[in-house]
Amino acid sequence: MVEVLQGTVSPGFGGLELVIIEFHEWLIRKKVNAFVLTVEGTPLEKALLERGYRQSTITIPKNDLKMMRYWRKKFDAPGVAHLFHRHQGLRQLLFQRYQAKVSAMSHTFYDVKKRDLFHRYIFSKVDQWVALTPRHKENLLATTAIAEDKVSVIPNGVNLQKFKPVYKPLPPLDVPLQLGVIARLDRQKGQEIAIRALKKLIDQKNRKWTLHFFGEDTPSETPVRPILEEIATELGVRDQVIFEGFQENLGSKVQSLDVIWMPSYKETFGRCVIEGMASGIPVVASNAGGVPDIIRSGENGILFETKNPNDLADKTWQLVNNPQLFASIQKQARLDVEKNYDIDKIWQRLYECISVH
Repeated sequence: MVEVLQGTVSPGFGGLELVIIEFHEWLIRKKVNAFVLTVEGTPLEKALLERGYRQSTITIPKNDLKMMRYWRKKFDAPGVAHLFHRHQGLRQLLFQRYQAKVSAMSHTFYDVKKRDLFHRYIFSKVDQWVALTPRHKENLLATTAIAEDKVSVIPNGVNLQKFKPVYKPLPPLDVPLQLGVIARLDRQKGQEIAIRALKKLIDQKNRKWTLHFFGEDTPSETPVRPILEEIATELGVRDQVIFEGFQENLGSKVQSLDVIWMPSYKETFGRCVIEGMASGIPVVASNAGGVPDIIRSGENGILFETKNPNDLADKTWQLVNNPQLFASIQKQARLDVEKNYDIDKIWQRLYECISVH
């Protein structure tokens, strides 16, 4: 009998989809009978099949709610755990009464309240909600009618073997300092802020800099890379900006960086934050969303004012001109990740949270 069925209608590929894949891999390793329900032709379906999960991947045509309900019902039984990702997929619960335990993992902050009759009805059918940080939980409670005792906080985790610490010193002034932004190319991810901050740092003419973007344009959305290239060209920093694309083996790429930037306008969690912390690479991140629940500015990372490229540049400049602070952040960040974000412990907590006891 199937024990865990994950599902999403997400068309993109980012942190949400990586959570699904990595949790599924963990479940399979633990000999749990698990399946993933995904939409045909999406990057998630492709990634699951490329990893060899053909027997445990169920694909349905886009917007085919009838087929989605069919598979949910097929795997419905006492003792089964259904885990939805993104509330948009909850429409499948209309007029359905499940014997399985239904859980939902939220991956975003709500900007508007969802207390209308429709959302109250749909959300009431969920037995267990998972938020990624305490601030994320506060947002869910403030914008929905979800009961507090139904929300658990379980963060994303990081593979401590894949992302190993490299406590390297700062490079000499005549060697470019390597900055990196790890995110899909999207206006909300703040890559434009990063380019403008790079311009300010380069104009100071005290050291050399290179900015790397790890990620690709969001599928099915207007490409952002041409816009970013144009901005970099207009500012005269195009030669210092490198578009690396999506990286399968991200761990080694992270280790090549000196500082990681996370300039998102809003970020529910920010996987790149804990990946950088695990690698011993100082992170300078926007003070947005759930990030302040992870970073204690000046201790295990640095926070800057959201959407403010000048503050990003200034905070980065202060960091790289203080070798003692740089080194202490490297070590404290790794210690915090080992304590709070070990991926195996995180998946065990999630499994116990969504399972029927």
